[in-house]
Amino acid sequence: LVAVRQGGNHVVRDYLSEGGLELLPNLLVDRQGRLNGAVVRSILAMRSSLAPDIAAAAAKKGGKPLADELDALLAQMKLDSDDSKALQAHALTYWKKLVERGGNIAFRLAFNSMSKTYTAAWDVLTPVLEKEFRDFENLAAIAAAVRRGNAAAASEAGFRHVEIGRSALERALKLVEAKGGSL
Repeated sequence: LVAVRQGGNHVVRDYLSEGGLELLPNLLVDRQGRLNGAVVRSILAMRSSLAPDIAAAAAKKGGKPLADELDALLAQMKLDSDDSKALQAHALTYWKKLVERGGNIAFRLAFNSMSKTYTAAWDVLTPVLEKEFRDFENLAAIAAAVRRGNAAAASEAGFRHVEIGRSALERALKLVEAKGGSL
């Protein structure tokens, strides 16, 4: 974000005009250690918008092979249901499979950036998103929709699933903001 000119001045560019999603982890917390609620809410909105489309794309392209992988992962999640950290890792793998097999490069790059942002706050997010990790019903519905090639059903289940996490994160964010916004 710094323009270097040979023999001239360096110019700091406006990150909002020049930056990309790779900046998200750096924008989550300000210099005083306070959580940036606007950035968190922006990420939540993007996640809620992308997840249904990612699930739908996977349903259009994934078919039985992907559905079998998702079912196996869901079975493992149920076996690990007493381990929040394991569920968290499985949930990330589940969505990674969906985005990879959906075939949309823009979704994949956005997912990669969001994953880096998410893993930067991994330990803080584990207890907040635990209910989403345990949402086996909607994850099973996505896998079933992928098996049938039903993009609309996958999209609906994807939205219901991430809405659980969005609601939990919004409640947690309000608590943090009420305490002055510091981590």
